[in-house]
Amino acid sequence: MKPELSKWKIEREELSNGIWKVTLIHKLGASVQKIGGNLEQLEKEVELSASEMDKQLEQNSNIH
Repeated sequence: MKPELSKWKIEREELSNGIWKVTLIHKLGASVQKIGGNLEQLEKEVELSASEMDKQLEQNSNIH
């Protein structure tokens, strides 16, 4: 996982033969989840979503 996602915890679960659920959970409770057959692609997609969510969280905290 990317170093800038250090506030996130990753969980991988094989739901059935070759079908994966990948979840990233932020330390504040937000989560990103994808299900599919390509584990490597799923991990890339959730990391991208988590990076975007981090940017939004950062912007929101700068507003207050």
